[in-house]
Amino acid sequence: YVFAPSDTLDAFVATLARLQAQHDAVAERDALVLALPHEGTALWLNIGRLSPDVGPALRERYDVDADDAALVLVGKDGTEKHRYALPVALRDVFARIDSMPMRQREMREREQ
Repeated sequence: YVFAPSDTLDAFVATLARLQAQHDAVAERDALVLALPHEGTALWLNIGRLSPDVGPALRERYDVDADDAALVLVGKDGTEKHRYALPVALRDVFARIDSMPMRQREMREREQ
């Protein structure tokens, strides 16, 4: 989840642009990207708009303040795995995902 105070924050816009440019790497990791600005339109990246209540609910669940600009990496089990301040280097995020046990298993299974 990518949180920011506003959908016009440079670091937020840049992070989303990099995620869109890395679409194949994101998809390979079965990652879902939700753009969740405090002010502006919440989006499921490459899918469309989200209901206006999604952002506030996720901010509360993951304890993200309205003025925070962060990427919160959430595992398939719904728990927070890591939190990065924006802007974030995607190689760091991908490396963290690739080091997770479930991802390691998926990579082994794809090799077979």
